[in-house]
Amino acid sequence: MERKRQLRKFLIIFLLLIVSVYCFADGDSKDKRTKMVNYAKEFIGVPYVYGGIDKTGTDCSGLIYTVARESIQLQLPRTVAALYGYAKIIPDNQKEPGDILFFKTVGDKVSHAGIYVGNNQFIHAASDGPNTGVILSSLNESYWKQHYYAVGQILPPTNAVIAGTFQNNNTSNSSSGLGNIGSSGSFFSKVDCDVAVFYNWNCFTGNQFVLNSRGFSVQGNISYSRNVLSLGVGVELRYDQKLGVFQIPLTLSLGLSENLRFYAGPVLTLGDAVVPGKDKDIKPSFFPGIFGASWRSNTVSFSKIGLSLVQDISYTVHNAEDGAALPLKESLVSGLVFSSGVRVTFL
Repeated sequence: MERKRQLRKFLIIFLLLIVSVYCFADGDSKDKRTKMVNYAKEFIGVPYVYGGIDKTGTDCSGLIYTVARESIQLQLPRTVAALYGYAKIIPDNQKEPGDILFFKTVGDKVSHAGIYVGNNQFIHAASDGPNTGVILSSLNESYWKQHYYAVGQILPPTNAVIAGTFQNNNTSNSSSGLGNIGSSGSFFSKVDCDVAVFYNWNCFTGNQFVLNSRGFSVQGNISYSRNVLSLGVGVELRYDQKLGVFQIPLTLSLGLSENLRFYAGPVLTLGDAVVPGKDKDIKPSFFPGIFGASWRSNTVSFSKIGLSLVQDISYTVHNAEDGAALPLKESLVSGLVFSSGVRVTFL
């Protein structure tokens, strides 16, 4: 009975956290987008300088790099190609101020980028043409309409776009060349696949604080992004050398941002588990099995993959052999695990 009450309490806290983050994410994203656009406007008139990143001279990616870093403290990749790999490509009719527009101006590679400011206009650093330097241009201009390729998000969308009420001029995109991003708005463009390799550890035993190796694990996830949130499923192969078992967590995950997600699910266990540091047999729970949270750093892109550092904290449920709840100390020693590793995302 006590265990059921604890589980209900955890679920209530979990749901309240989701609701609070969802409610505040929209306002935070709007504020950051506004700051980006306003700061970008201060660069208009700055000369074009290849490799430049400040108001004495800048190139197109340098402008975006500096605007994001100085206005909202967001560290972005420095080159156009890396920025394209970093951003989340979205349907053209969902673009909003603060998104990044990508162009193919040289050959078949993405070679130019600008900051979208609304009303089909964008701020960018042009290296040639009738006007050079940081300027305001329109996607309705024939040159930019011809070379426009895609739009990418570096910040969560706002509810205005989610509800489809954001005002834009894309009604003619399907026939004007602005629709060449094609399937970027399809179901599969919102699906992310990643694999992570972890070293598992904790910092205490039943009677002292000390670094303990808990083994290694491999984790795979598939997630679908929808608005601010993402939903996913995952499987992990985990060997816990302190428990003396091999575990297979099967999880459902909820991403609250690009960098943070929570997960939970049942756990299949192979082997006879013991309390770490004690000769006491315990019984792993199938369900409820595991609860956890995962944080990752910003992704560094290399061609078709992205690499990021990732830190997980998870708790797996264990009971006494007769099914009763373990004492708190034994429960934490057995179930609380930190996982540090590298995540590979397939772009």
